[in-house]
Amino acid sequence: MTVLETRFDPQVHGFLFFEEAFEEGLELSLPYEGKLSLGKLVRGLAAGMTFAALDRFHADGFFPLDRASEAVRVWLQHRQADALPPQTVLDLLQLRLMEAPARRAALWRRATGMVRRSIARGEPLALALVGVETCDFGVLRACESLAEKELRWWIYLPTLPGQEIPVQVRLTPDGLEFISSEHRWEGFLMLPYHPQPVPAFLHSRGMTGASAEPVEAEPLPSDTLRGQPLDMDRGMEMAAMAMAEPVEAEAVGAAPAEGAPAEVQIRLRWPVDSRRINQYFGENPATYKPFGLPGHEGLDLYAPDGANIYAAADGMVEMAGHPSGHPYGLQIRLRHEVSGKVFRTIYAHLSKVLVRQNDAVKAGDLIALADNTGNSFGSHLHLTLKIEGAKTPGYPAEIVDPLPYLEQVPPPPSAPVEPLPPESGIEVFTTAPLNLREAPHTTAGIRAGIPAGERLMTLGDPVQIQDRIGREGQWLQVRTAGGTAGWVAAWFVQRVDQTLPPSDVVVYPVGAVNLRAGPGTGFDVLAALQPTDALTVLGNSDLVRAKIGRQGEWLQVQTAQGMRGFVAAWLVHLTGQSPAPCGVVVYPVGALNVRARPALDANVLVVASPGDALEVLGDRVEAQAKVGKQGEWLNVRTPQKFVGYVAAWLVAAQKPASPATPAETLLLKASVDLNLRAQPTLNAPRVGGIRTGETFRVLETDLTAAGAKVGKTGEWIYGENPQGVRGWAAAWFLIPREL
Repeated sequence: MTVLETRFDPQVHGFLFFEEAFEEGLELSLPYEGKLSLGKLVRGLAAGMTFAALDRFHADGFFPLDRASEAVRVWLQHRQADALPPQTVLDLLQLRLMEAPARRAALWRRATGMVRRSIARGEPLALALVGVETCDFGVLRACESLAEKELRWWIYLPTLPGQEIPVQVRLTPDGLEFISSEHRWEGFLMLPYHPQPVPAFLHSRGMTGASAEPVEAEPLPSDTLRGQPLDMDRGMEMAAMAMAEPVEAEAVGAAPAEGAPAEVQIRLRWPVDSRRINQYFGENPATYKPFGLPGHEGLDLYAPDGANIYAAADGMVEMAGHPSGHPYGLQIRLRHEVSGKVFRTIYAHLSKVLVRQNDAVKAGDLIALADNTGNSFGSHLHLTLKIEGAKTPGYPAEIVDPLPYLEQVPPPPSAPVEPLPPESGIEVFTTAPLNLREAPHTTAGIRAGIPAGERLMTLGDPVQIQDRIGREGQWLQVRTAGGTAGWVAAWFVQRVDQTLPPSDVVVYPVGAVNLRAGPGTGFDVLAALQPTDALTVLGNSDLVRAKIGRQGEWLQVQTAQGMRGFVAAWLVHLTGQSPAPCGVVVYPVGALNVRARPALDANVLVVASPGDALEVLGDRVEAQAKVGKQGEWLNVRTPQKFVGYVAAWLVAAQKPASPATPAETLLLKASVDLNLRAQPTLNAPRVGGIRTGETFRVLETDLTAAGAKVGKTGEWIYGENPQGVRGWAAAWFLIPREL
């Protein structure tokens, strides 16, 4: 049983009373028309007391507060207004209206995302617990895993003075649900909390509403695990990953090592300047199942084309290059060692490497630039973490989730720089692509490029910063998620708590999609978007995720160039997520490569045979117009569930009367017992095998080129074993078969 908890103490940081006084006239004007009384949404000042309790938590050395003076009541009313801005209220109302499956899926993402990360780093969360009739507000301070699919949260509610209650939740196949709650909660929303100073009058003892002496928090039970690293096989782990069977390691019959030692303190620096995560470890199991994986085997971090990539830890470059056909494309592999324990980080889909083999690097060193080489569609950084001796169920040996090891607070840069002022607590986001400069003027050197929609923490005096935001000619000192500090133009940023901010959700169009001025086809077209355009969705992350792929829904987005508008939610997809089938089926007119991207130089995932029914994904009208046209590409799903792209001029809308017989066949045989792999690399999962002397039928489109690879080290050939299992075989263990 694993317990992750924070230092939040309801007896010290919470309140020993509940304040029910509420201004009856406090109403919120809705965006289009009408008003909403906040008194109907929340009991008393519970939302304000939740924020105030967290303010007290962030101000060390506080004491119990057992009654409310008039000054305390005014403070709580102000924090109530801060806790319930219009966007939060609308998000709460929308969550109530969501259908149960969509709500459970949204809850799952929250449970495996911010809840886990925040509690693990000691930061309690402000929650709105959505019920049938009203909403409760409180502080989530601890999380306990009871079993593989059950969790217990410990929540302080202002309506229960000085106490906390346990809430049990269960991970289901389609999301998360509450299973023990007398309050009839149906969902929850994490509130965008920003610490505020506690009023000065509360710092003096003996004032009305404060106990005379500070009270020390109760000691924790001896079996409580403070600051323990997340247990990777329990609690918050993806259900598919927890239930998956182990796959075979590098060679036939080799047994992977088990159990990474929990005591090794591996810390990784954030390797990009963006804090957005496009795809988590273990996500999208259906996409990765054909490759023999229970889900995504790494972490996809948002990084536009050409963005800086930094070393995540001190180490040595083991490899920097682009192995032929490797799904990671241009990549860097670093070897690290901590207290005798060896681990490796892999940085994939790069456009340029800035280091060479055997180079020594420090955490934070610039090592590469981002792109989308290999099996990638849309520029980003794929980060893989391997720890010697570790084993995650269902994955190749040594691969683990990098997220628990990534530092949540960026460390100082490795090179000596000027002393930095403290964080101001004011977070801003960029409204256009900006340069992060060494000094506050346009002639200063550039340290990094920052895309539109990126969140940055400002440094310095909050009063001065607030006065500069949005003003022409002013500059702000900031720090990125990767720990790089510098200056940005203040007239191209906005506060995240004063406007509709960018979320951490990035989507891509399924084809040529219009960016419109409003949520409907009747609005003007602002721009024509391409499939590789990264679009940051605006608003609450979990609520917008529930809309993706749904007919009739629209998303407000911002392009990497800063243009804002609306796109049809059913015409976009997340990283690692495939668009829905459009109802069109096509058939190869011969052996046909299914590629990772719509380009002739993209990696070949599989080879489709004549007669294979390929489901076309995306927009139906657009797909029908492309069939048979030279230069066009179709996004398809094969009968084996591989998703990729095929040349539209090499498919037909009608199934052949009988499968075409190839003019020639290339048959090989295995010289040893040999693995069939999902991709042409030793790192790929095993999907089958060939025994010594068994026949291997080549399925590649160019049989002459395939034959030239036979016996060559480092080459791979795609084909089929006698049992009909298809995959990639090491060409250096294949020999011609005598007919």
